[in-house]
Amino acid sequence: MKILIVKLGALGDVVRTTVLLRELGGEIHWLSRETARDLLMSDRIHRKYFIEEVSDIENLKKLHFDWVISLDEGLDVLKLVSQIKKNRLTGIFLNGN
Repeated sequence: MKILIVKLGALGDVVRTTVLLRELGGEIHWLSRETARDLLMSDRIHRKYFIEEVSDIENLKKLHFDWVISLDEGLDVLKLVSQIKKNRLTGIFLNGN
């Protein structure tokens, strides 16, 4: 199973979200901010993407995930999540406009 976790918020929130790594199986990808890079050093994370990197965002839009776990409320992030190909979406998302 290919999973994308989306958590950009405060660094403390990112740290608290890493508890999911113990519970989830499969290939885990993570979208965050560059400032969280050092917090996401787990070998359970297959690939990290950073919102500031245009190439990372373009790559995300080309991929397909079995499950996206969206834990961020920013409108720009929610718009991006809506553009990512996925089978299942859990968490915060846009419903129409």
